[in-house]
Amino acid sequence: MKLSNRQYEEIKKIVAMTYKKFNVRCVPISGYEIAVKMGIKILPYSAYPLKTQALMLLKSEDGFSIK
Repeated sequence: MKLSNRQYEEIKKIVAMTYKKFNVRCVPISGYEIAVKMGIKILPYSAYPLKTQALMLLKSEDGFSIK
C-alpha cells in the first residue's frame, strides 16, 4: 500500500502533535509510556483468570482494546 503525499503529511502532523502533547523526547518510543500519559490502562492477559485469558487469546494473540 502506498500513501499519497497528503496522507503522509497528515500522519506526520498527527505524530508531531502527539509527541508535543505527551512530551516525547527520546527514542525508542515507548508505546506503554505514551498510553499511560494518555490515561489508557494497559493490562496483560496474565492479569486475568485462565478462562478469561483463553477467550482473550481467541480475540487476538497480540492484544486488543475495550471500553
